[in-house]
Amino acid sequence: MSFAFRRRASGAALAAVLGIGSLVAATPAAAFKVAESPDFKGCAIWTNDAGEPLRNRQGREIGRKAPCGEGTHNRDVYEVLFGEAPGTLVIRDATHQFECILELAQGSTTVIVPKVCQRWTGG
Repeated sequence: MSFAFRRRASGAALAAVLGIGSLVAATPAAAFKVAESPDFKGCAIWTNDAGEPLRNRQGREIGRKAPCGEGTHNRDVYEVLFGEAPGTLVIRDATHQFECILELAQGSTTVIVPKVCQRWTGG
């Protein structure tokens, strides 16, 4: 494989990853809703259509944004928005500088996992 071919192939792969560009759409995914967190007054969390909190694999609720509420000890700064495709969310994490499409783990109605991620520096 020539150097020029490898260079074009890696450029095409990078373009495909960056092509997911704007991951947020104007219309919301019907399967997810925003609700008040039962644990953190004044904070919103994501729920499924049955009202059950969405969680990551470690069991933490998927918050709408952080920081939120009073007395929050978490220093992370992120926002979770409706995804472009039905049944997806998008997290924009300013602390760790990434943006990911999130979806339900296969066979789960409440566990959210990353589908694809890219570097994100805000803006």
